[in-house]
Amino acid sequence: MAQSLDSLAEELTCSICLGLFNTPVTIPCGHNFCGECLELAWEACKLGEYRCPQCMCPFPSKPDLRKNTLLNNLVIQLQSLQLKPQEPEPVLLNVVKEDPCYSDGVLCDSCMALPAARTCLTCMASFCQEHLRPHLESPAFIHHLLKQPLRDLHARKCQEHEKLLDQYCREHLCCICCYCLANQSSATPAPYSRAKWRGREISATSCSH
Repeated sequence: MAQSLDSLAEELTCSICLGLFNTPVTIPCGHNFCGECLELAWEACKLGEYRCPQCMCPFPSKPDLRKNTLLNNLVIQLQSLQLKPQEPEPVLLNVVKEDPCYSDGVLCDSCMALPAARTCLTCMASFCQEHLRPHLESPAFIHHLLKQPLRDLHARKCQEHEKLLDQYCREHLCCICCYCLANQSSATPAPYSRAKWRGREISATSCSH
């Protein structure tokens, strides 16, 4: 919405004063200016020389300046919209696809009272809308992965290192965390869903380190 208003304001800007049109007029070449701005520009020119201040198109005589009511009405509408308070659009950074394991009953790990709005797979915690704000507003959290609130977050943690199980170990046929990866030469990066292998689900606890 704000971007659309900015684009409209640019179209309704006088190229002389660089402000919104004030009593806009249109000259024969098709360009528009504030009536007063154009009169002042022509007064500063040589006597009897009238040109468009934008494209420098010459006119044999001073054009008859009439108010462009359409542009004037557009300026009035734009100004009324700019005065209205604009609700900020919610922006979610690095939100991954919804997961079938999400639940509306997950509580915020910060206040332990309000329902969680997102789960951060980097922090390994869930946050309500208020406590999620740093993730949405601070550049420090720009690379954190946000997901729909997860009720099985504990099952996605490595029991030894408390990190996300985001790697797959071909030797033990289970998911491991980045710390486990340092000790497993046969581990390869894979989504958590790779824990389902050969038609059976392998739990995180089945992987010996």
